[in-house]
Amino acid sequence: MAKQYVGESIQCWMPKQFKDGWEDYAETYCLIENTYYVNMNESNLPTEPIRENKELRYYQWVPFILFVLAFVLYIPRIVWVSLQSVIGINISIVTSHLRKNAKKGFTMENEDIEKKTEQMQYKKKKDKNVEGEFWGHRLTVCLLVTKVISTIVILLSMGFMDYFMGLGPFYGWTVTMDVLQGRQWQQSGTFPRVTFCDFQIRELGYVNNWSLQCVLMVNMFNEKLFIALWWWYVVLAILSIYDIFRFIFRFTVYHQISFISSILTCTGDNEINRAKLKTTSS
Repeated sequence: MAKQYVGESIQCWMPKQFKDGWEDYAETYCLIENTYYVNMNESNLPTEPIRENKELRYYQWVPFILFVLAFVLYIPRIVWVSLQSVIGINISIVTSHLRKNAKKGFTMENEDIEKKTEQMQYKKKKDKNVEGEFWGHRLTVCLLVTKVISTIVILLSMGFMDYFMGLGPFYGWTVTMDVLQGRQWQQSGTFPRVTFCDFQIRELGYVNNWSLQCVLMVNMFNEKLFIALWWWYVVLAILSIYDIFRFIFRFTVYHQISFISSILTCTGDNEINRAKLKTTSS
C-alpha cells in the first residue's frame, strides 16, 4: 500500500520540453490510467484497439484486491458461526468442556455410562428435537455445508485472480514455468517492468497526443506476491477437496464400526463389546 500510494510506483521517460509540473502530471495520469506492454523488438507501437487489449488493469487495485480476498476467505468462518447459532450448538463451549474433563483425567464407570444412556434415551423420547435433530444430522449437515462453501470460495478466488490479472487461467503455473526455464518478462510479457502510456494535452486549441515509456517498479513486487498467493490457493484447494472426501468417508459402515469399536475398547470388556458390535452390525 505504501509503495503504491506513498512511494514512487512508476517513473516515465519525459521529452525535454516537459517541465517539472508536466512530469508530475504525466506520471500521475499514467499511474491512475492503464498502461500497456509492447515488446521492444516491435518497431512501431500497435494501433489503439490492440493497445486496449494489452492494457494492464491490475496494478492500481492490488491493495484493495488483497483486502477483498482476505475478507472472502473469512466467509466460511462467518457461515459456520451462523449455522451454530441456528441449530443451537456452540462447538467452542463443548470442546472447551471436553478439554477440561480430559485434563482432569475424567472417566466414567460402566454404571455411570448406563445411567447416562438411560437419561439420554428418556430425554430423547421427551423431546425428539434436542438429541435427534440438533446433535444428529443437523450438525453433520452444517459441517458439510461449511466445508463445501470453503472449497467453493477458494476455487472462485483462484478464478477471480486469473481474470483480474488478465494472464489467462493457471497464470501462476505459467509464470512459474517461465521463471524456472529462464524466460524473462521481456519475452513472456507477464508482469512487465517497462510499459507505455498514452495521454493527450490541449495547447492553444490543439490536442497533442503523447506516448511515454514508463518503468512500472511495483510490478516487481506484484509478480512475487501473486505467484506465492496462487500456489497458496492451490494448496488450500487440494486440502479442502481432500477434507470433503475424508468427511464423507466417515459415513461409511467400515469407518463407523471402527469408530464405535475404539470407543467400546475404552470402556473395557473388549470381548463382550466386540460381540455386541458384531450383533449390532449384523
